[in-house]
Amino acid sequence: MRLHDSILNDKGTGCEVPQLDPFSEDTLKDYYGMAKLKCEGVEWVECNLSKCYVVEEFLKKMKKISCIYKDIIYIDDDKYKIGRSVKLYGNETYILTKSDHVKVSCTGVEIGALLPTRWYGYKVGFRNSTSTHNIEQPRGRYSACKNLNVMILCFKAASRNRFLRRMPKSHNALKELDALFYNIHSIVGDGTEAALIPLMTGKSETELPDMRKETSMELIDEKKFIFHLAKENGYRTAFFEDTEYIGTFQNRYNGFKRQPADHYLRAFHLETMRNHKWLISYKKNMHCVGSIPLYKQLLNLTLQIPKLKSKYFCFTLIGQIYNDPYNLIPTVDDDMAEFLGNLKSSGSLRNTLLMVLGDHGPRFGEFRNTYQGKLEERLPLMALVLPKGFKKCRPKIAAAVEANTKILTTHFDAHATVLDAMGLEDHINAFKVFGASVPRGMSLLRSIPKNRTCGEAGVLPHWCVCFKWSNVPKHDPMFYTVATVLTEFINNLTVVVRDQCTERKLTSVVWVMRQSPNEDVLRHERDNKGITSYLAYGRVMRPSKEYYQTKVKMSPGEAVFESTLTYLVDRSAFELRKTEISRVSSYGEESFCIRDTHPSLLGYCYCNRKSKSTFSYKTLRINKD
Repeated sequence: MRLHDSILNDKGTGCEVPQLDPFSEDTLKDYYGMAKLKCEGVEWVECNLSKCYVVEEFLKKMKKISCIYKDIIYIDDDKYKIGRSVKLYGNETYILTKSDHVKVSCTGVEIGALLPTRWYGYKVGFRNSTSTHNIEQPRGRYSACKNLNVMILCFKAASRNRFLRRMPKSHNALKELDALFYNIHSIVGDGTEAALIPLMTGKSETELPDMRKETSMELIDEKKFIFHLAKENGYRTAFFEDTEYIGTFQNRYNGFKRQPADHYLRAFHLETMRNHKWLISYKKNMHCVGSIPLYKQLLNLTLQIPKLKSKYFCFTLIGQIYNDPYNLIPTVDDDMAEFLGNLKSSGSLRNTLLMVLGDHGPRFGEFRNTYQGKLEERLPLMALVLPKGFKKCRPKIAAAVEANTKILTTHFDAHATVLDAMGLEDHINAFKVFGASVPRGMSLLRSIPKNRTCGEAGVLPHWCVCFKWSNVPKHDPMFYTVATVLTEFINNLTVVVRDQCTERKLTSVVWVMRQSPNEDVLRHERDNKGITSYLAYGRVMRPSKEYYQTKVKMSPGEAVFESTLTYLVDRSAFELRKTEISRVSSYGEESFCIRDTHPSLLGYCYCNRKSKSTFSYKTLRINKD
């Protein structure tokens, strides 16, 4: 009903957002610890597609060189097995057949030395045998109108403006590819999962079965994700992410029932994490796989995908660097710009839809505490690169495609766009929010109404950047009432773990704002027969519902929350939902005691002194052939 209420109040008004200067004074708070990432070591072995071999440099300077290869084989999201040892000598090539991932150890004697040298590492490629559904791409001229390949690169915590500030070379490289940048691309929920589920399924997080760890043992049905549909229609699929033991769908959720994509790095991450030999070593090398950054390994893999002899759908999620407290973004910028240049020079984009986006903007930190930071959290990056021949194929909507960059859009639309590009538009979710005249998810490759509102697009008031708000003064009774209601609600959330989590206290109210209602709507009066009349003059009606936003600080620690509350005027009561609360300060280890048992409460819990950690590096189940 919350979205329906929004539609009733704002239908037809469209969306206007303040013009944000990407380099305003406030954004100086978003520059901290800018550093370059350095990974130590050398690589004896490399993998290219399905072939793994000793690199020429070491063949020249080593003698009696031999390598043992062991496949890392996926079983499920918590379990994998190590394959049998295969020993090769010199320039012999290992062919990946059972897995994309391999554990390698090599020995050799450097020319002029007496004692042997040992090297070990982990390598990733593309095994020869994949799904029987994969269909080879047609030779010759390829249609730029339908059945496109799809390549999506997602950067965590990347708003459009933040991407421009921190990755200017990549931004320029996208402009050289004639990328379309979307100005009002909005999130629809809190965090990575709430962003990616609409993109991957066309549904909201709450529309799927409850698969949270604390409430269910249910595993995620991979058939609900776009990988499955793509695979069923002849696409080779890949899902790459750089988070190690905690993946996007293994943190608060229980993981997938079956491997979601043909190429999937979960088993690789579990094995490399196990080898990090506890936390000190892990923190020192957390961004590296041998001598290269983990994010660069993902870019290298993504760059190889077009070389496979099949249509493909590839989703690559890069998050470690953006989440790192020392902010190593400049390193990514150089490599990402090079990656985009390679895509262009190789001709890979002739038949490919390229999407570069963020899951959300910055959620924590000093910059997030500014007004601009609050808006940027809600406005992630969205850039689209279309094949050159696309506009020739669809000349009637070329102008509409450009116009959509200035209209409110979401990841629901991104999902519809991908299906449209792959020729699967019949599978686009036609769901309409009650009261809306257009579907919630609409393809960016087709015309979207200019007057589209947050409610119609599936954006709750808490996340909507289109509304106008006015400050509530401290002498207004609502100022402290709203903050008190939020405090009580948060403490009620943690009642189930009160033996471990301390009750929080309200320490200060930073601000309270009231949504400015649409006066035109308030001038419409409905009588007891349901007949509506318009009051052109005189006093407007008071709305039956008022929306408030507040920012509060709570102890212990310094927890900072923002929330949107609905006040029911006739009942003098508030409505509040957990999905409309944002923790905007980092919680670090505050909630260590419930990390494994209640991950959805991590932002609200402050563990008391009696609490014991439920967190551990999972005992990985490893089977050996």
